[in-house]
Amino acid sequence: MRTCPAGHTTPAVDYCEVCGRELTAARPVSPVPWWRGGDVVPAAPVLPWSQPGSPDPIVPVVEPGRCPECGTPRGGRFCEECGRDSFARAADDVDSRAEPRWHALITVDPDWFEAVTAREGLDVRSLVPPLDRPPRRVALTSSEVLLGRGGGTAMIPPDVDLGDDPGVSQRHARLTRTAADRWELVDLGSTNGTVLGDGEPVRAHTPRTLADGARLFLGAWTAVELRTERTR
Repeated sequence: MRTCPAGHTTPAVDYCEVCGRELTAARPVSPVPWWRGGDVVPAAPVLPWSQPGSPDPIVPVVEPGRCPECGTPRGGRFCEECGRDSFARAADDVDSRAEPRWHALITVDPDWFEAVTAREGLDVRSLVPPLDRPPRRVALTSSEVLLGRGGGTAMIPPDVDLGDDPGVSQRHARLTRTAADRWELVDLGSTNGTVLGDGEPVRAHTPRTLADGARLFLGAWTAVELRTERTR
């Protein structure tokens, strides 16, 4: 047995299996400290779990396998190749109970524009959709989000401004987060309405439940998709 610079006893010969420190300069454990006489027995340390009524210590078990960082076969807690601690959580190991972060992905949808043109829901003869406009990502940090068209006589600016689409009303629709993984959509009586991704129109002032990946079509060419970090 050897002792690492931090005082941990470990059977390893290179790195401490408790804290990962290098054992190059460490001395082997001596049953009696060198500064004491041979007839002096050192007192046993008093550990927290050695007291009456204390729970048994929880000792992590190193499962056989490979290092998740470099793929080297794992023989102890710390990888001998890269030093990765096998008890540490991976950077991409996301707790499923954590609150997801949401955003709206706004795009110009040419198929929706053709559908609007076909039904003549708008005077689209003079409209040219900005097909070269890149997708826009808007973080949904509030539990209530107003979709609409800014400027003009709007008293309350929308949280998600779709102002370059003339078919979007100033107060078009509202999104309300009702759970960690759910939103509620309400069309606020918009002039040209809101349509779900499957083509179903949304009745004004009637709540509809949306989940991750739900798509909305509104205005002359706008598509809005709700996404979490898992579907970015």
